[in-house]
Amino acid sequence: MDILYPPCDRVEQPAVRSGGDRRRWVKRRKVSGYCHPGRFVTLAGSVYFIHPGGPQLIPMMIRFRALSTGGSAGTCLAVITILFAFCVLPGCTGSPGVSPPATFSGPAAKDGDWVTAYYRVTLPDGHVFESNFNKTPIGFTIGDGTMIKGFDNTVRGMHQGETRDVDIPPELGYGPHMSELIEAVPVEMFPANFTPVVGGTLVYEDAVGQTGVLTIVSFNQTHITIDKNHPLAGKLLHFTINVLQIGNATSS
Repeated sequence: MDILYPPCDRVEQPAVRSGGDRRRWVKRRKVSGYCHPGRFVTLAGSVYFIHPGGPQLIPMMIRFRALSTGGSAGTCLAVITILFAFCVLPGCTGSPGVSPPATFSGPAAKDGDWVTAYYRVTLPDGHVFESNFNKTPIGFTIGDGTMIKGFDNTVRGMHQGETRDVDIPPELGYGPHMSELIEAVPVEMFPANFTPVVGGTLVYEDAVGQTGVLTIVSFNQTHITIDKNHPLAGKLLHFTINVLQIGNATSS
């Protein structure tokens, strides 16, 4: 195998499908040498370009013998090929493999600001617990206690139009799961026509007027065991947050 430039140690061999679609990379080929992204190699007489953004072989529609032609024509063709590879191929940037950071206009969100946002909560098993994307956005004041601490911490410093993904631990979310909040309640405490369902949730109001959510753990003929922990208590939560607007809390 002739080498025009040192190849990558391990690269992707493209599987060419009908219509010239070369986007699917399924075979691996071991090539000796050192990894030099942005260089050229030849395999079976064809010239390939090693993409700066990763170990991929991009086929160039030029044969190796054309590049090795003596004289100015061969040199010119090689220069044109290099310029094409670095300036035209998708994904090539000034810094190989590095995307420029997103820029946002306007001030960053801070404590006391009124913010509207979309959010999605995903559980560790991948189940989406709740989402308001494509629905009515939530509105809140940063730091007033309306949202959990992890949510406030994430939004603080974000800009309008920005989206962030963050994992929020229980201590910054809905707290640990406490066994003392699980208790058996006599069935007489529930309405006569109430039918309990294990895993079902109910909204309750305590003696001082505060509301909460309880989950039915089990039941028998005399008692219903309930869990007053928040359904997300003790869980690591993955949040996707998209800030829509940032304004003054008073005017909002």
